[in-house]
Amino acid sequence: PSVKKRFVDSPPRRSIRFVDDLNLVMGTMGSQGAFFASDVQTEDEPEEDEDVEDVTAGLQLSATLKHIVRSQHRKNSRPNSTSRTQNSGSTLYYHRYESTLGQKEKDWTLVLPTGERATGVATGDHWSAVTTSRNLVRLFSGGGVQTGIHYLPGEVLTLVGRGRYCAIVHHDSGNSGGIGLMLVDVLQSKLLHAGPLTALTPATTLSWVGFSNEAAFCCLTSSGILSMLHQSGFGGWVFTPMLDTRGRIESTTVGGGSSTTHDGNYWPVTVTGGKCLCLPLPPGTEFPDAVKRPLVLGLPLRCPMAQSTINTSSSNPSANQTQTLEELSIRATISLHHSHFVNTAELKSNDTSEEEEVQREYHQLCAKVDKIGIKLFYEAVQAQRVERALDLVRGLHLEKSYGICLSVCEQARMMRLGEAIEGLREDKFRVEEDGDGTEEDSGYESQEPRRSIG
Repeated sequence: PSVKKRFVDSPPRRSIRFVDDLNLVMGTMGSQGAFFASDVQTEDEPEEDEDVEDVTAGLQLSATLKHIVRSQHRKNSRPNSTSRTQNSGSTLYYHRYESTLGQKEKDWTLVLPTGERATGVATGDHWSAVTTSRNLVRLFSGGGVQTGIHYLPGEVLTLVGRGRYCAIVHHDSGNSGGIGLMLVDVLQSKLLHAGPLTALTPATTLSWVGFSNEAAFCCLTSSGILSMLHQSGFGGWVFTPMLDTRGRIESTTVGGGSSTTHDGNYWPVTVTGGKCLCLPLPPGTEFPDAVKRPLVLGLPLRCPMAQSTINTSSSNPSANQTQTLEELSIRATISLHHSHFVNTAELKSNDTSEEEEVQREYHQLCAKVDKIGIKLFYEAVQAQRVERALDLVRGLHLEKSYGICLSVCEQARMMRLGEAIEGLREDKFRVEEDGDGTEEDSGYESQEPRRSIG
């Protein structure tokens, strides 16, 4: 048998094919290479071959001669059988796509200790990992250097990697008996998060796990809810439901741009650009067809929001717009915090002088998030909902955004609201009375409302 990998994204790469003489049973593909593992090969586990059995059964051969024929066949069909018999654990094989140092010896192979079976594999940028039947996770560098061996809290369900991050889903060996999650920065050898997989609610099972293109861990449960793990504004890690795939959802085809709907289940591929790229599954199926190349759909992310009971009639479309903006604000804030976390981790790891560029990008993202908050603030002022307006100001990030809200209050002649906002700004930015409050350009264009509030 052989293994073939065909690249369908850009930039294009040639297809890769290699002969599987290791009896590989699992594998994963990353941006730099593919990582595989075989089952345990035991010394007393003969390989049955129907063709050889048929031939030897039809000939009048002695038992000794039949044994010689079968042994010779096994030796020819498994050239590495000697090494695998001596080291009867699972065999690990890393196949690098390309190497700037030459194609010769770019791949590597290792064998686990006797009796140790691989239960899951993952790979990322300059690292690979395998979990084993002994509740171990073994870490390797891109070149095959063994960099770590660690015990896990419980039996592993699955693991996945992207970039510098690896997520391990496991059974909790403690009293809770639930499902746990570990998020690791492999390049920094740092445990970022360890705790229960709270997105897995009672009476649901785990259907899919993966990383978004922005390196955020995501999971899909049997209830059809796609959730994302991210850092909250308080510094901890939390799950947020990002999409409810149940029911009829309108989607767009990737590349074609046409609109379509689907009533069945979905199999996610990745999450990127505010969409979940996934494969529609026929009714009654749980997994996509591995042979066919199906059409990839893009489901727009939309957090399941609570519905307002005030001014929800069709005659007042602003109510629906407000809810849309609130949902967009939540996802934009999540993206802001996660992007800042990832960029900061890259900055610490690479030890470069790009700190100013990272800060500039963060300010630009803050400006985009604040634009949504300012729109919501403007609508709240129009509706005379003062407390709501003040709450929205508290969620702003930049001092310039506070100044825009103050201008809105002046136009609406809401002096008391303006005084409250000024107090919040002083508390947050400590603006001195004689200061001019200037701020570096953060990506804003004109934010002033073009019409006054009546």
